[in-house]
Amino acid sequence: MVETQPPRLSLAPVRRADGGELVQANRDSRDYHAPFAHPFITMEGFSEWFATLCTGAQAAFVAREAGSGRIVGVTRFSLRDSRAPIWAITAWWLPPGAA
Repeated sequence: MVETQPPRLSLAPVRRADGGELVQANRDSRDYHAPFAHPFITMEGFSEWFATLCTGAQAAFVAREAGSGRIVGVTRFSLRDSRAPIWAITAWWLPPGAA
């Protein structure tokens, strides 16, 4: 018999209401992501990024820790063209004290 564990993460589409938490997570992890990525760190930047999800062939999902609901990452999928039909960008944040 296989024992199952409760899920450690939940995954849901990014909503406009997630903006404040995503901005804060990006600010908190700037040193971790630099110099390779420069995610939005303002609500204006979030709004511009979120608008791309509403107008194109893209989807983004926010990963949350199941117990606390704390955001731990984002995955974005984009439909580009016939040569590379789908690609994904994933950003994960380290919880405070985990490094």
